[in-house]
Amino acid sequence: MVAITCALYDEAYEVIRLLKKTKIDGVPHYVGKLLDEDISLFLTKPGFKKKSQFRRWLKLYDFDFIIHTGFAGALKPHFAVGELCHIHTISHSNQNKEFQTPDTKNNSITTHKIVTAKKPVITINEKEDLAHKENASFVDMELWNLFNFVKSENIITPILPVKIIGDLVGEDEFLEKEIIFRPYFSSRNWKIKLQIIFTLGLGFIPLYKRKRFLQKTLLARLKDKLTQTNPKFAKQ
Repeated sequence: MVAITCALYDEAYEVIRLLKKTKIDGVPHYVGKLLDEDISLFLTKPGFKKKSQFRRWLKLYDFDFIIHTGFAGALKPHFAVGELCHIHTISHSNQNKEFQTPDTKNNSITTHKIVTAKKPVITINEKEDLAHKENASFVDMELWNLFNFVKSENIITPILPVKIIGDLVGEDEFLEKEIIFRPYFSSRNWKIKLQIIFTLGLGFIPLYKRKRFLQKTLLARLKDKLTQTNPKFAKQ
């Protein structure tokens, strides 16, 4: 069985649509199949806040490995929205320790460093500072925290990151609107959805289209990763 972690519902939306929500030992999560592989998905929230629930979730099933997925922000130019982040090093903006990813042995792939931040990185100045200080190409809020927790708990299940670019350098205005837009997919309350649409006005449609593109791209990248890790899916 494969474990999948992701911070937000709206990031994993296309994957969640294929799964069934359940709750075991007080841990809400999703179960089902992807490419005929049994999978379970757990939403960690931004910053990887649900550590105790994550620990209990890992004990519920016999996982072969953990795929951590979600969106990352580009810190340097020349990347494209939806592009796959090949990561070799994970750092933290406030910690000295770094981690290496276990699946970057293919020398034909250019890999990069990602930095985890304690808060959303929105402005171009913040991005440029992180890129210079950490020499990183991407930023997120979870990956370092996940690797650090797994190591501190002596969990031997390997973590394979599958991150895609969700925003680019210089998109301050987009990110400010995206934070308003974010609850749209997770909320079942139409009053909240209508309030988001009203607040964003004409900006709603491009945000919606972009998010749907990213959600579908994330699902495609997860299928690619499963195909790479299990040859029986290669012809599907």
